[in-house]
Amino acid sequence: GFDSKTKICTLPKSKKKVKMNLWDTAGQERYMSLNKFFFQRVQGIILMYDITNRESYEKLPKLLYI
Repeated sequence: GFDSKTKICTLPKSKKKVKMNLWDTAGQERYMSLNKFFFQRVQGIILMYDITNRESYEKLPKLLYI
């Protein structure tokens, strides 16, 4: 499956609150069709990969396919 979390952080200098919705699909192919939903109205994306596994790095562009 996948995991999701919501986190509200306060920026140190401006004291503004930022809401982050974090979605972890672990790069599973079956969730690729949901990317369009995940990426609606986003203002930033964090992509993570395993530095010991080149294939996980090479799959990053595919994760952004909308």
